[in-house]
Amino acid sequence: MTIFSVMGLITLATALAAQTGLTALSGLFSVFLWLLAVWGCICSYFICSGKRPLHLFEAIFVAICWYQFRYVW
Repeated sequence: MTIFSVMGLITLATALAAQTGLTALSGLFSVFLWLLAVWGCICSYFICSGKRPLHLFEAIFVAICWYQFRYVW
């Protein structure tokens, strides 16, 4: 697993925690986290399979993961 797939899993786990009420996030924001997690996992698939997406997508994905880490840590 690459660092991108690990980040995708952590993003998905954070969104799951928000969806199940383990954090103090509002319902609307937890739905937003789910959408980011799905998008992050799609990016992880393309990066891990060797079909590299545009560098802009990678930069956005890293920014999403950084945003998630802000609340996890």
